[in-house]
Amino acid sequence: MSAYSPLGRGLLTGAVRATTSYDSGDFHAAAPRCTGDNLKANPAVVDALTQLAAAKNVNAQVALAWLPTRGSDVIPIPGSSCRPHLRDNLATLDLQLTTTDLGRIDAAVPTTGAQGARYGDHGIGTIDQ
Repeated sequence: MSAYSPLGRGLLTGAVRATTSYDSGDFHAAAPRCTGDNLKANPAVVDALTQLAAAKNVNAQVALAWLPTRGSDVIPIPGSSCRPHLRDNLATLDLQLTTTDLGRIDAAVPTTGAQGARYGDHGIGTIDQ
């Protein structure tokens, strides 16, 4: 199973906050996870992950390192819009999460995942085209 967009299009990087607003042409403006009540709820999960990442001197890589612990068939497929992001993503290969780290992540992340759908009506209509 592939984990497409495992950083939630920036949601898990801390770039999306409860006070964030987007221009109408921005993907996030129509993404249910980044609007309304979801925009207010999801940063709480991000804050917990950010604290763990800071303790390990990393950033969003903690989410990428967590995915393979979900099973040998889970393969993260992160996007990279610039070279620094690519370097950060590759650094995940050297990041070791302890049992305690995994417990902290499991406690922070709801079993249902992020609040809100991945795509709005328009976005879901473009999949598999």
